[in-house]
Amino acid sequence: MLNTIHKTKPFSPFFLFLFTLFLTLHLALPWVSAEEPPKPQPWQIDGIIAALDDGHDQVKGYALGRLARYESQDLQTVVDKPEDIAQKAANILRDKTLDVSVRQSAAGALGNLGEAATQYIPDIINFIQDETLDAYFPRSAINALVNLGKADAQYIPDIINFIQDETLDFYQGSNIRRLVAYKLGNLGEAAAPYIPDIINLVQDETIDLDIRRYAARALGNLGEVGVPYAPDVLKILQDKTLDADIRSSAAYALVNLGKASAQYIPDIIKFLQDETIDSDSRRLAARALGNLGEVAAPYILEILNFLQDETVDSVIRHVTADALENLGEAAAPY
Repeated sequence: MLNTIHKTKPFSPFFLFLFTLFLTLHLALPWVSAEEPPKPQPWQIDGIIAALDDGHDQVKGYALGRLARYESQDLQTVVDKPEDIAQKAANILRDKTLDVSVRQSAAGALGNLGEAATQYIPDIINFIQDETLDAYFPRSAINALVNLGKADAQYIPDIINFIQDETLDFYQGSNIRRLVAYKLGNLGEAAAPYIPDIINLVQDETIDLDIRRYAARALGNLGEVGVPYAPDVLKILQDKTLDADIRSSAAYALVNLGKASAQYIPDIIKFLQDETIDSDSRRLAARALGNLGEVAAPYILEILNFLQDETVDSVIRHVTADALENLGEAAAPY
């Protein structure tokens, strides 16, 4: 059988000009600390926009990769028409003839374009759900999905439905859903109206246990926006029929409620005292106590009594003692 020889298409002169210009100006710029994320300049954005129309996939991929690396807020200050870039990136994302890495870069770029790109959330979900890409983990696309959900909360139900979709049982399906569940914790205030849905997700025994665990951890990352739902989170902590890791994540969520956390310290201590719960889960809850700061002051004596209880696993008490040190001035008198 004869092998067909494909000629490599030469780079366009326009691209070579842009690339040379970029390299020259990049080397001429003052040295910037590697710790600082690059800030886009208008001329760079012009070059990137032009590169998105180039006939070479690797050029498009490079340009999209640059967009994905910029800080979203910095990018939006120099882009005049982000909706135009979003449309170009979305077209690339949808194009199944392109290399999957280029399409993933397109998703990552969309995630940095804010409201101009939120209408393309369904396209990102379709990309993530594509079973033909089951050997490729779409991490950038998942990050973009959550970034855009934060920009436009109306799509958060779509993200939650995606997590609940048990038909996604291909090679990477469960891992993808776990990461998306965990990333719910990055939504901040945008997630507030949907916390009951996340709680239902945690409690739904028909859903993969690891996905429920990650959703529980997401609750802990939402912080004070979860205050109105603290009683529901407390029920998760107290429910002995639930997985211990889920319950310890509920303890972590309660600790991160700011001043409202204090009233739940006795419940967390009861959890720590329960020898039927594995030590790893209790350690996580014990470390969480160290995040309370001054709000723990009224309960420090209870914590000290717990430390003196020799019936409790010594490792758990040791971790709790370390947490007590992190309470700062509130613990100073003791």
